Amino acid sequence: MTAWVYLVRCGDGSLYCGATTNLVRRMGCHQRGQGAKYIRARGFSGLAAQWQVNSYPAALRLECWLKTKSKPKKEAWVREPAQFWQAVEQTNVTAGLSGLGRD
Repeated sequence: MTAWVYLVRCGDGSLYCGATTNLVRRMGCHQRGQGAKYIRARGFSGLAAQWQVNSYPAALRLECWLKTKSKPKKEAWVREPAQFWQAVEQTNVTAGLSGLGRD
């Protein structure tokens, strides 16, 4: 099953990281204020970046890893999404996962 790891730009300029199996539906929830409490409090500005993977467990693992990164690093990946995969490849964040894809 295809899944997504994504960054949302909030109204205050911050970035929110999430994972989902249905990106369109999830963005709709965020826009309507029905998604994460963090975004409801700060406002939804738009989808900043997204990366597709082949399984939801892979998306969850990448989400946890991405949440540990600094805002400047995340901003760099928003500007250059392909560099995200280079950073992932330099870690063992996906060790043991067969569902990582780079579609």
